[in-house]
Amino acid sequence: ARPRTARCAVRKWSRWIATIPMAGTDPVADKGALAERIVGAWRLVSYSATHGDVTRYPMGQGAEGLLVYADGIVSVNLMMPGRPRPRHGTMRDLDDASAGPLARGYMAYAGSYRVDEGAGIIHHNFELCLDPALIGAPAPRHARLIDGQLELCTPPALITGVERTARLLWRRYDARG
Repeated sequence: ARPRTARCAVRKWSRWIATIPMAGTDPVADKGALAERIVGAWRLVSYSATHGDVTRYPMGQGAEGLLVYADGIVSVNLMMPGRPRPRHGTMRDLDDASAGPLARGYMAYAGSYRVDEGAGIIHHNFELCLDPALIGAPAPRHARLIDGQLELCTPPALITGVERTARLLWRRYDARG
């Protein structure tokens, strides 16, 4: 049996705006604006993606990550668990054939962000990115704060005829562990 995971609260991007706020999950309900509540550091709890009706884990079920919102800047780092270390030196010391697989297990980007409070959407602006193809691409994230955790979902994208979305769940970062 395949593990069950939560899906984004609303599957169709076109319906996201029409359905916010949702009863019991309003991202700004009596607790201050979303823009104020997301500021700070967050640790990844889970990262899943749906491809049609199939749930996958693009970086493995134990993916690790940090998300920081500060002074209008967002920084995201995601990593597959158990990435091997180079035997000697760093990735910069490796040839492309050896460094490539190590880079595939990592995703990072940074840039500015803005919050659409009414729609519950955080727009990330990729100014720096491990994947240069994403620099400047729109990156809206549907956002909800649920029981002290931050859920970010990508809008559905039709890729090779299959609808795909990603869901990342974050908890507040605690430097003490």
